[in-house]
Amino acid sequence: MEDALEQLSKLTKIKFIASISVSCHRVSVTLRTGLVYDERMIDHYCLWDPNYPECPERFSSILSRITELDLVKRCERLPIRRATEDEILLVHEKQYFDSIQKTAEMKDESTFEEEASKYDAVYFNSRTFELAMNSAGCVLNLVESVVNNKLNNGFALIRPPGHHAMTSEACGYCFFNNVAIAAKYAQQKLGVKRVLIVDWDVHHGQATQYTFYDDPNVLYFSFHRYDEGSFWPELIESNYNFVGAPNAKGFNVNVPLNEEGLHNGDFLAIWTNVLLPIAYQFNPELVLISAGYDAAIGCPEGQMRMTPAMYSHLCHLLMPLANGKMCVLLEGGYCIPSLSEAAALTLKTLVGDPCPLIEPIPYPLHNAVVNTILDVIWAQRPFWKALCIQGRFEKGDALEGMRRRRQPVVEYKGKIAFMEKPSKYPTRGTYYVNPPEVKAQLEKEIEALKANTNLKVPNQRTAFVSCEESKHKISSHPERPARTSSIFSQLKSDDLLSRCLIVKDIEPTAEDILELVHSPFLLDKLQHISTMTDEEILNLSSSFQDVYIKKESYNIAKLAVGGLLRLVDLVMQGKCLNGFANIRPPGHHASPDKCSGFCILNNVAIAAKYAMEKYNLQRILIVDWDVHHGDGIQEVAENDDRILYISLHRYEYASFFPCTLKSGYKTSKKNVVNIPWNNGVMSDSEYLLAFFNVVLPIAYEFNPELVLVSSGFDAAERDPLGGYNLSPLVYGHFTHLLSSLANGKMIVALEGGYNLQSIAKCASNVVSVLLGDPPEMLELFPLNPSAIDTVRDVIEYQASFWSSLAFSADLPNTEVTD
Repeated sequence: MEDALEQLSKLTKIKFIASISVSCHRVSVTLRTGLVYDERMIDHYCLWDPNYPECPERFSSILSRITELDLVKRCERLPIRRATEDEILLVHEKQYFDSIQKTAEMKDESTFEEEASKYDAVYFNSRTFELAMNSAGCVLNLVESVVNNKLNNGFALIRPPGHHAMTSEACGYCFFNNVAIAAKYAQQKLGVKRVLIVDWDVHHGQATQYTFYDDPNVLYFSFHRYDEGSFWPELIESNYNFVGAPNAKGFNVNVPLNEEGLHNGDFLAIWTNVLLPIAYQFNPELVLISAGYDAAIGCPEGQMRMTPAMYSHLCHLLMPLANGKMCVLLEGGYCIPSLSEAAALTLKTLVGDPCPLIEPIPYPLHNAVVNTILDVIWAQRPFWKALCIQGRFEKGDALEGMRRRRQPVVEYKGKIAFMEKPSKYPTRGTYYVNPPEVKAQLEKEIEALKANTNLKVPNQRTAFVSCEESKHKISSHPERPARTSSIFSQLKSDDLLSRCLIVKDIEPTAEDILELVHSPFLLDKLQHISTMTDEEILNLSSSFQDVYIKKESYNIAKLAVGGLLRLVDLVMQGKCLNGFANIRPPGHHASPDKCSGFCILNNVAIAAKYAMEKYNLQRILIVDWDVHHGDGIQEVAENDDRILYISLHRYEYASFFPCTLKSGYKTSKKNVVNIPWNNGVMSDSEYLLAFFNVVLPIAYEFNPELVLVSSGFDAAERDPLGGYNLSPLVYGHFTHLLSSLANGKMIVALEGGYNLQSIAKCASNVVSVLLGDPPEMLELFPLNPSAIDTVRDVIEYQASFWSSLAFSADLPNTEVTD
C-alpha cells in the first residue's frame, strides 16, 4: 500500500508551505473581574425635580440586581478614590474645572438651578463635584488595575456619567468625561499605545469624539440614534461622514441610527459588519466601553428594543480583543428594570458566565439600519482593509447582475447647527416620558424577558475526554496515536487539565446509536473486522478512499464516539458548560454508507443525532474548521434541517480532498453553508473575515441550542497536508466567538491536524478559552484577494436563505469628505 501521506498529497496536489510559528507557550489565566462603585453616588440628585431621569435609582437598582445575582462577591472590589485635578485636566480646561468645583460651595436650590441653566441638560447639588471627581477616580483605579495585569477586566458602576462632558462645558447629565480621561490616562501614564472606545449609549458621545478626533491611537466607535440629525444632541458631526481629522482618518466611526424600534439583530449587524472587522484590524491594547443602556427596551429616551441579554452578547464579542483587557463604564439608561438587568448581565459576562440565550431575532433587519451600515462601510473602507466585501462602481458604470447599488446620502434635519447658543438652557420638562399605559406594557415585557432568561451556570466549566488507544495505527501514516498524546501532553504542561473535569471509563458506543447516522450495511462490515484475515482487512480498506483499518479500529472508533457522547450528556444535563474531545480516528468524512479520508465513524454527526434524539433538540449548529470539507457531515445535514452545517475549507475549485463539487458554495439546502477557499494560502485574516461576515450572522439567525465543532487543526501553520498558515492563537478566537451561542453549550471534537507541535498548541488555545481565559492578541496578515471573492460569493448565494446577510451591494468608488 502506498504511503498514506504521499497518496493524499498526490490526490490533493498539495504544495507544502513552510512558515515560522509565531505562537508561544500558552499560559493559563485565572479570569478576575474588578468592580468599583461608591455608595455615596446616590447623593447626586436633582433638587427641583424628583422625576429627573438621571436619578439615584439608576445606581441603586443596578447594585441591588448584581448583589441579588451574587456577582458582587465574585468580583474584586476596588477602593474608591478621588481623581486629582491634574487627571481631570488631561481632558478638561482649568477654568471649567474651577467653575464646577465652586458648585460645592453653593447652598441655595435656586442658585444650583441658575448654574445648571448655563449648560445643556444638567443639574447640580452640593455633592455633584465630589461625586463627579470620584466617578473619574474610580474609573482610573479600574483602568490602572487592568492595564497592570492585576485584573483582567472590570465594571465601573458610577454616576454621574461622562461621555457628553466637553473640555469646557458640562452637557447631557455629564460633568467630567470619565472615558476620555481614562483613555488619556492609559496613554500618558500607563504607556498604552492603542485604545478602543466603544460607545453603545443611544446618544452620541460627542465630547469623546471631539477629544480624540485627531488621535490615530484612539479608535472611537459609536452607534447612536440620529434621526438625520434631529435626535439629541442634534449635531452634524454625529453622522457617518465624520471619520476623523486628516491625520487620523478612520479612527472615528459613527453609526447613526435613523429609525426607532430597532431590535437585537440590527445591533448585532453593526457589530459583525463594522465594529469587529475594524477592531480586529486596529488590534487595541485596551478596550473601554461607554456603556449606556438607553437603547434597551423600555427606555423612553432611546425608543429602541434591544433586550437586556443582548448587551451580554455585545460585550462577549469584544472580549477577545486586547488580551481581554476591558473596562466597562456606566453611562446612560433610564428605564430602571431594563437598565439594571442589562448592566447586571454585562457584569455576568465579564466574570466569565455564558451569554444568555436570546429570543429568536425578529428578522428582517430594518432597512434604515442596512442602509446606514452600508454608508458607514463606504465612509470607512478607504482606511480599513477588513471592510472589503462590498463591490465598487464608478459613476456611469452599467449595472451588472442582480447586485444592488447604494448611493450614500448625507442628510441633516436638526436645528442646533443653525441656532446660536442660548444664554440659558431650560432646566425643567426637557425629557420625554413614556405614557403610563406604554410604560406598564414595556415593563411587563421586560419582566417576561427576565423570567424566560436562563442564568444558571454549571458548577464545572469544561469537561475533557481523551481516547489515546494506540492500536489504530499504520507505519508513517499522518493519522497516528501521537496526535492525541501530543495534545494531552501540551494541555498538561500548560496546567489546563487540572482545571477540567476529566472524563474516564469510556464505553464503546452501542450499535443502535451508530445507526442514527450509519447504515446497517456499513456497520455490518465493520463489525466483522476483528475476525477478518489480514488480506480481508486490506481488501476492505481498499474499498474505501484513504482509510486504513486494523483489527482494533472499529472498537477504537466506537470508543471515540462514546467519549464524545459522554460530553454531550454532561453538557446537556447541565453538569458542565462545555467540553473538548481529544479523540481519534477523526470522523467528518465518514458518510452513512462508507468510511473515507482517515474517518471510520462520523463522530460529530452521531453526536448531533444523539443530542436531538435524547434531549429533543431542534437546532444544532456544527462548525467545521478542518482544512478539508466534511462531506460526510454535509450528507447527514442535507437530510435533517435541524442541523446547520457551516464549513470553512480549502477547495481549489474541487481539486482539494474530498474533490467534490458539493464542497462549493452553491449548496442545495439552506442548512449547509460552505466557505470554500481557492487560490493560495489562507491565514487568520481570511478566516476572521468569514466569521464576521458569514458564520456569526447566520449562526445567530439560526439560534442554536447546542454548538458542535469539527475541530481539525490542519489549516494551522506547518501542517503537511493543509498548506495554510493559521496561527494556533486564532483557534482560541474562533472558540470564544462561537461560545456566545447556545447559552455557552459547546463541544469541540478533534478532527484532522498532522503537525504534532502545531495541533498541540491549537488545542491548548481552544481549551484555555473554553475554561474562560481570554484569547491572546493576534497580528493579522494582509488579506488574500481570492478570499474576498469567496466570502462575497457565499453571501450573495446564501442571502436568499438568511435575512442577516443583507449587505451585498456595490458602493461608490469615491472617498468621503466631511
